Amino acid sequence: PLPVTSDISGNATPNCSASGEIYSVTGWPDSRYLWIVPDEATIVSDTTGLGKTSIEVNFGSTSDVISVTEISSEGCAGETKTLSISLLGCELIADFTMDASSICLDDTVTYWSTSSGVSGSSTYAWDFGKDASPATAAGPGPHEVSYSSPGIKSVELSVTEGTTDVITKNVTVLEPPDIELTAEDICGAGSLVFTATTTTGNAVLFSDDGGTSILATDNTAPFEYSVDISDGETYTLWAKAINTVTGCEGEWSEGITAGSNLIPVTGEIIPDSPGVSYFDEVCAEGPSSYSITSIEGSSHTWDIPALGLHETGTDQINVNWDIAEGEYIIRVQQITDEGCAGTIREEIIYVSDPQVDLGSDQDICEGVHYLFEPEGNFSSYTWQNGSHGSTYIAYTTEMVHLDVLDPYGCPASDQAYVLVHPNPVLDLGEDTQLCGEETLVLSVPGFSTYLWSTGETGNSITVGAGAGIITLMVTDENGCPAKDSLIIEDCNPEELFDVITNTFTPNNDGVHDTWVINNIDLYPEAVINVFDRTGRLVFHVEGGYENDWDGTFNGKPLPMDTYYYIIDFKSDDIEPRKGTVTIAK
Repeated sequence: PLPVTSDISGNATPNCSASGEIYSVTGWPDSRYLWIVPDEATIVSDTTGLGKTSIEVNFGSTSDVISVTEISSEGCAGETKTLSISLLGCELIADFTMDASSICLDDTVTYWSTSSGVSGSSTYAWDFGKDASPATAAGPGPHEVSYSSPGIKSVELSVTEGTTDVITKNVTVLEPPDIELTAEDICGAGSLVFTATTTTGNAVLFSDDGGTSILATDNTAPFEYSVDISDGETYTLWAKAINTVTGCEGEWSEGITAGSNLIPVTGEIIPDSPGVSYFDEVCAEGPSSYSITSIEGSSHTWDIPALGLHETGTDQINVNWDIAEGEYIIRVQQITDEGCAGTIREEIIYVSDPQVDLGSDQDICEGVHYLFEPEGNFSSYTWQNGSHGSTYIAYTTEMVHLDVLDPYGCPASDQAYVLVHPNPVLDLGEDTQLCGEETLVLSVPGFSTYLWSTGETGNSITVGAGAGIITLMVTDENGCPAKDSLIIEDCNPEELFDVITNTFTPNNDGVHDTWVINNIDLYPEAVINVFDRTGRLVFHVEGGYENDWDGTFNGKPLPMDTYYYIIDFKSDDIEPRKGTVTIAK
């Protein structure tokens, strides 16, 4: 008989990623049971899925069926039983929409859920943020909310459908723009200007009847409204700030009233003593005083901008002209009790502050002079040696001093020290000869600058054969110069190899154990070939023979005999050499 298995019992709607869920059947004794679970799910009670009437399952995120097949002890398989599994919350994504991302403080915003993976049994929990009304809500919405304070509000929606998903978004609550309206009385007939300031508005409305009608709209800061008035006339104005981007509007300000006052006439400035070319002429740091004909009931404001001087309330002022030479303005203005400033009296004062500059201390080299030729317009010169010329020539070590007077009789002086340095001594050595690739390093340390006739600027250069005349110009730490030359002549390459070693004894006694070719190092590209009597090549080297051939061929000593060589120097100044070399022992 086939075994008969009961239906599967257990939770058909577990939560997404649920664990520890138990599923079971009622079966026959001694039977085995083959369980199959959905993808991503695992049987944790029996990893094989055999031999148990119940299993414990951990789920992933895939819904499917659980199936079980019973196999009797005789090997007969019964009907497969299945249970459909629907995981709750695996597709849940919380989301919501609002009809505005920013609102004014007195407005409302509407929120409604746009979550996915939900059903009629899903639950919703809203938190609308700080100072919200209402503060919380349930259900998908829509929900209309207002706020009692400005700022960025964090709105949270929590959706539960088996599992729970949470999303947070921000809404900005904008404070209505503030307004401050100011105006200052003017003096005399003219344009009276009202100025409105706002920190959050970008436009201002103006009204002369408290907001019933609008006179003008100003969309550009500074926000101003001007009106022409006559002497003694007053004017009242109101203002309200708006933000055209957010649509937020403030309240109308209080009415501000302003008017006009009379303008006085300022008297003339009187100096201690009049100047010749200017209203007044003074030496720098020299004191002087100025007065004005006082008008009863008024104060006076003195102003010398260059000195930072600004005094009010006196009809006389004392000035110490501690300032650089130049033309400077002095002003005075009468001010009425109402604060109206009268016409401004202005004069030009010339401050003379002669500056004579001999320059910095001078270091000169032996055999050189220095000319002091100070710039400036001076009426007299007195040097330390009593001379009165406009220039002075220094040849020796001394302190040079000069006193001068400018055309206004103002004095100045300066001094500079002159120090004469001896010239340095330079010696490149004797003329010499170089052969082939032979080089010579010319090194002259101890100077500040170097200029070789080769164009190099270091303290040493390397020269080769036939370099010719080499010249060096140097300066020491004082800038004093020296110069020297030498001649690098080219030797005769043919004479270098008149005699080439024709015998060596490679017997390891430390004497003539290798074939030494004198001066071969001067031709580092030379190619050397050595042949035995049969014409066999027994030694070969290309570039850089180091005088190290010990008479071996392929690691074995050659017999005593005479061998033939060809030396190609790889140079246009010497022909290849041929000859014989004998190995003796």
